[in-house]
Amino acid sequence: MSYFPAFIDLQEEKKILIVGGGKTALHKVKVLLPFNVSIDVVAIFMNEQLVELGKKEEKLTLYKKSFYDEMISPDVYHLVIAATNNRVVNHRISTLCKAEKLLVNVVDDPEECTFIFPSIVKRGDIICGISSSGTCPPVTQYIKEKLYDLLPDNIGDITEHLGILREQMKEDIPDHKQRSAALKNELEKELSASKILRIGTRGSALALRQTNIIIDRIKQEYPDMDIEVVKISTKGDRVTDRALAEIGGKGVFVEEIEHRLLSGDIDIAVHSGKDVPSDIDEHFALSIITPRANPLDIILVRKDVIMKDQQLTIDNMKTVLSGKLIGTSSPRREEMIRRFVPDCRTRMLRGNVPTRLDKLRNGEYDAIILAAAGIERLGADLSDFIVLTPSASQFVPAAAQGIIACETCVNSKAYDLLQDLKDEEVQRVFDIERALLLSLDADCKDAVGAHAQVEEDKINVYAFFGKTEIFKVELHEEDTHEKLKELSKKLKTFVFIVGAGPGNPQYMTIKAQEILENCDVIIYDSLIDDSLLKKCKANCELLYAGKRAGLHSMKQDDINELIIKKAREGKTVLRLKGGDPFVFGRGPEECDALTRAGIPYELVPGVTSATAVPLSAGIPVTYRKEKNFPIGSRAFLVVTGHTAAHTVEGIDFNVLAQFDGTIVFLMGLSGLKIIAKRLIECGKKKETPVAIICNGTLEKQHVLRGTLEDIAFKASQDEKVVSPGIIVVGSAASYDLRDVRSWYEDHNEKFKHKIAVTGTNYFCRRMAKGLKIYPVQVTRVPHMMIEPLKDQVEKIKQLDYSHYSHIVFTGKNAIQIFFDAILEAKKDIRILNQVRIAAIGKETSDYLYNHYHIRADIVPDEYNSHALGEKIIEDIKSHLHDSRVLIPRAKRGNNVLSDLLKEKGIDFDEISIYDTLCNKEALSMFKEKDYDFITFASAEGVHAFFMHGGHIGTAIPVCIGDYTAKALRQYGKTNYLLADKATVEGLIEIIAAHL
Repeated sequence: MSYFPAFIDLQEEKKILIVGGGKTALHKVKVLLPFNVSIDVVAIFMNEQLVELGKKEEKLTLYKKSFYDEMISPDVYHLVIAATNNRVVNHRISTLCKAEKLLVNVVDDPEECTFIFPSIVKRGDIICGISSSGTCPPVTQYIKEKLYDLLPDNIGDITEHLGILREQMKEDIPDHKQRSAALKNELEKELSASKILRIGTRGSALALRQTNIIIDRIKQEYPDMDIEVVKISTKGDRVTDRALAEIGGKGVFVEEIEHRLLSGDIDIAVHSGKDVPSDIDEHFALSIITPRANPLDIILVRKDVIMKDQQLTIDNMKTVLSGKLIGTSSPRREEMIRRFVPDCRTRMLRGNVPTRLDKLRNGEYDAIILAAAGIERLGADLSDFIVLTPSASQFVPAAAQGIIACETCVNSKAYDLLQDLKDEEVQRVFDIERALLLSLDADCKDAVGAHAQVEEDKINVYAFFGKTEIFKVELHEEDTHEKLKELSKKLKTFVFIVGAGPGNPQYMTIKAQEILENCDVIIYDSLIDDSLLKKCKANCELLYAGKRAGLHSMKQDDINELIIKKAREGKTVLRLKGGDPFVFGRGPEECDALTRAGIPYELVPGVTSATAVPLSAGIPVTYRKEKNFPIGSRAFLVVTGHTAAHTVEGIDFNVLAQFDGTIVFLMGLSGLKIIAKRLIECGKKKETPVAIICNGTLEKQHVLRGTLEDIAFKASQDEKVVSPGIIVVGSAASYDLRDVRSWYEDHNEKFKHKIAVTGTNYFCRRMAKGLKIYPVQVTRVPHMMIEPLKDQVEKIKQLDYSHYSHIVFTGKNAIQIFFDAILEAKKDIRILNQVRIAAIGKETSDYLYNHYHIRADIVPDEYNSHALGEKIIEDIKSHLHDSRVLIPRAKRGNNVLSDLLKEKGIDFDEISIYDTLCNKEALSMFKEKDYDFITFASAEGVHAFFMHGGHIGTAIPVCIGDYTAKALRQYGKTNYLLADKATVEGLIEIIAAHL
């Protein structure tokens, strides 16, 4: 037969059909995949390699079924390949394709073909097809091998470059022949350059030595390879007078080098492993091809620092180096050395290794800390110094210290080359140490160390983070992921001592709110508003440790012990205190206890009630003396009222009485009478204005004004004078700088609409966030909890997903629990590559993509179960699937989707992987008030609310969808609002329309 060579445009909307599942089909698949075409393979029995390939390749779909005539469709396929070992079936496929004018190739039967496959050489955009018209295939194979030898791997890049150059030359070189000659010369230059492997590195002596180690390793396997070293200056090399954290962190040593990798100037970048950020760009890969050098740190001490008769050892460093100046180049080394020598002095140490050694010799430091690997690679002379080498369990090294990392672009020729040279053992510990850093979200600004040591069939990992103790864990192949996860949790043990502000939740700082929403345990005081506690995550532990005069309370020592106990459970603890933790909040005592326990903590200030509460009553604690303010106040005192009847830390009432400013008494209502009496006795005028503000900044704020003479009597007659309250004494107490209407009235007018939001914690947070832009008060009622059903989740881990054509997600909870199970089972996410994913709506689809980078194939226009079912049925009809649908779902919920699939005869499996339970505690905290609206996000939420005693009073229910509304009607609620879209945005829009 006579064949004309041509190239086919494989349009994305059509696919290629291969019938047959043996080695020939596998070969055809491998030939076609590089051309980014979608391939369907149909066969009862599949080659094992083909099955494995199907798990990895997104464009390859395998159908374990018999061929049938209806599969031959020119609307679906570009071309068809018959690769079965049954000549009758092959002939049938050929006949059908010819009738449909569809190109067909029948393996080893040219008479049945309308096209043949050439031997293909593909390098980028360069594609060569070679054929002997079936006469002698070995000849085509020989030519193919020679072409591959001739063409460099980057011929595609060269072609692209020359194509751009050609367009530029059209004006500069009008003559066609001259232009062709110039392009040919450029091509020859590029081909010549492409034979050299270019390795980029920093220019320091250590960096060059490390690069030579890598070159030696490559030369062992490829002795004839030409290698060029490209020196690259980085920001970290140029800026040596500041700490790394101040100039950009670890990235300052690699960014410029990575730019050269992306541009193609170099093929491989060589780095010290510890200098590479834990989270690198997806375009790059890190390979380890040489053994690890000494990973430890060494402490170098000038000999003249110690007395002649002294011996310096690890054990006596604390005494001998006490008060000495030690050069450290990282927070990690500073933290480690202070554990040995708590009262040493430290100073930043920058520069290359010889520079650092010179600084020590010259007396700029008494001692310095360096990496042993760098010293050994350079062969540095240490005879002038005393050398101490603590073990990794004593002085934890930086992650990847002593390892040389080779960075390449993913899937480049250099990357492929390095895969054959990998040191698998060192690669594993490198990956473990970096994975731990990544899980901690740690970088060079943090005091963090991680070191993995291989010992026979296990790996011991030593790690610390911040001021935590040094942890040791033992890893085995099967438990590495779980053990690292546990270690990360332990290392994250942390306590936040946070001020919640003066009472009104809106006056809590953004930082404090972020901590509250993400912590594991909240230990809170009596003055914390209930609405704040509703913002915590669903499984957060709430522990009351409140104190209030006259009521039972925990002793401070017991509170300290509780904080430490919870922190040592590997939890992030929030100690939430009213006002500011350092204004009569006993925060310093808690800090001291944590320090002695070796538990790291962070202080987060709060708005103190000493100034915020007077302001809410229109009282300025300081103001200048001028026309409108004849008596000024240039200072103010804050006094604790609990001890006001006695001497207050050296300040007695004689001092207070003489103070010419504003005095603010906190926690002083129970001692009001004696406070007023003592101030008058000590010389304060009895006419001095006094104000009492109770429940300051809250809706029920109450202000009582008087004088030192009558304030105690007035307070005794006023039932609204209750704790918590503060007392303001001085001329400032006579002022009320609020608007004509009081702050309280104005506040209530501005936020006159009250909305209760029910559902899960996650849903309530989203609703509250969306409603922030409207003049409303939002109360969260997280009365629904999500509880995974362990037995059913285990089923998810064990399923064979090749049996399913579709997986259906009807909400965020199902997605999270499903994929957590997949990952916990250590399954490759690509097991789902042939499954089509359906999501009930845009929010569910967005969550799937944002959290797992998977796009839903099916999303209905209307966000409900019936519309979703119709869309799935339509999809099944239009695709060649042996359809079987998996629905991971809630235990409670409507059966609309399953009933519809059953009606249409579609096979499906429902697995109830979680249950929605009522959070009775959250519901009990919800008090029926004069709410304008109350929102419901599911039928289950409606049932839980009313079945466990919830009442809505006069509030108008707002439903997310029809099934929620139907549930409401079962409880006699027929006057409700229904969102146009079953989304958070839909609920907010319908509420906004009725404000």
